[in-house]
This record gives sequence, C-alpha cells and structure tokens, in this order.
Amino acid sequence: MVRQNRLQKIAKILAGGNVADQADLQARLKRARVAVSQASLSRDLQALGAQRVRMADGAYHYVMPEAPPLATSPGDMRRRFAESVTDVRRCQFMVLVFTPPGEAPRVGKLLDGANIPQLVGTVAGDDTVQCIAEDTRKAKSLESLLMEMRS
Repeated sequence: MVRQNRLQKIAKILAGGNVADQADLQARLKRARVAVSQASLSRDLQALGAQRVRMADGAYHYVMPEAPPLATSPGDMRRRFAESVTDVRRCQFMVLVFTPPGEAPRVGKLLDGANIPQLVGTVAGDDTVQCIAEDTRKAKSLESLLMEMRS
C-alpha cells in the first residue's frame, strides 16, 4: 500500500477513537487488510503528529492533533524543509542542518518521518539538527540529498 493511503487510513482509525497503543492500531490495520511493520507504523504516527494522551478515565489513547500534519507528501516535505533550512554541512558520519531559531525541532521531525535510508536518526536543538548516518559514505549521500532538498 502506498504510504499516503496508509496515512489516511491511520488518521481515519485514530479519528474513530479508543486506539490504546501501536499493537492495537496495527491489529485494526491488519483487519482492514493493511500490512505495516511496527517501525513503519511508528514513523507514520510521527508523520501524522499523532500523540498518545491520558484520557479522563486514566487510560492512554492515540489522538490526532488539531493542526494539520507536518508533511503528507514528499513534495510537501521538501517544500517545508526548504523553507526552514539555512545551511547543510557534513562532518564525518554526521550532517548538520542549520535553521532559524526555533525551527530545528520541526525540521528534525520532518526528517525522522521521511524514511530516508541513509539517516539513522536526528537530534534537534533550537537552530541545529544533527543527522546521524551509519558511516562517512552514507553521510556524503545524505548531505547531497539534503542539499538537493534545500534548493
């Protein structure tokens, strides 16, 4: 299933309420004939901005945010990335992404949800995102990709 369609299905299920955890959501998706790994499901929830919140009865459930998701398509993700990034620099197996003050967490979240194969993970400060690659070769490839996305 195309990720965009899966995201829409997940959003619809969450809008129905009472999704206790990722295993519950994964089971509901399976009943809807949507196969997804736990890792992909976790990235999908992050991309949608879904949050696990404590309800009045004390139980935790996933809910959709009031605001629109950070990015719902590769084009949207690239546009939002380009709008927020001022510079990209590589340092051995890391790539640093520079942003205006306060923008780094949003950019880090965009990158984490983008399923970029070269990217192991990110750490976001106020105006810098540290992107970790497995090795120098993958960091060079990641730097090239991020530079392309910035333009």
